[in-house]
Amino acid sequence: MFNAEHDRAIIQEIAEALCPELPDKPTLVDLSKFVELAANWDRVHDLTAAKSPEALAEILCADAFVLARHPSLSQGFSVLDVGSGGGAPAIPLALLREDLKFTLYESRQKRVAFMRLAIGSLQIHERVKVIQGHLDPDAPQVSGMPFDLAMSRATFSLEQWMRTGLLMAPRVALFAVNDHDFAPVPEGYQASDLPYTLPISKAPRLIRVQYESGKQGLKSSIDD
Repeated sequence: MFNAEHDRAIIQEIAEALCPELPDKPTLVDLSKFVELAANWDRVHDLTAAKSPEALAEILCADAFVLARHPSLSQGFSVLDVGSGGGAPAIPLALLREDLKFTLYESRQKRVAFMRLAIGSLQIHERVKVIQGHLDPDAPQVSGMPFDLAMSRATFSLEQWMRTGLLMAPRVALFAVNDHDFAPVPEGYQASDLPYTLPISKAPRLIRVQYESGKQGLKSSIDD
């Protein structure tokens, strides 16, 4: 469904739309390799619901392009991704930001196996590790806590993840379609929203980074 050499232009199109400072060619090559690995794994293990190369590339890479260039991800931050599944957005973000360190937390063995394969193939194992386990959302325990940023996509309800993520990091990233999906921001916290449109499917998306008052959040948004 995705060929790293033939379909690389899809990754470049997404990058040009969402990341004004276009990643260098080797990074785009690595992103294409990651999407191809996911496509090959998807044939047997149903890694994603994507039905086309374009849909797969957007699912795996778009959020990473949006997050990669914003100031809430300061140099050297440690990032936790809970329910990593197919490795997105964490693995593409790791390719885009070589200064960041990642812990990917996932319960399903086959998806853990895929992420370890991808991390090894892309030679990012020194900065990215995978932990297999089941997270208690009310009393989460992950080696390396506290992290600088915790994120999770489609694993918990947004309201639950907001509470759980803030137990593990002072900044939490939430992923939704629009701001109506979010619960009220709790007292003592602020939120910065990043609305954007997927460049190929034209579907709306919104990333919210919630953080303790007085700490840096995301300051800008991406125009449609």
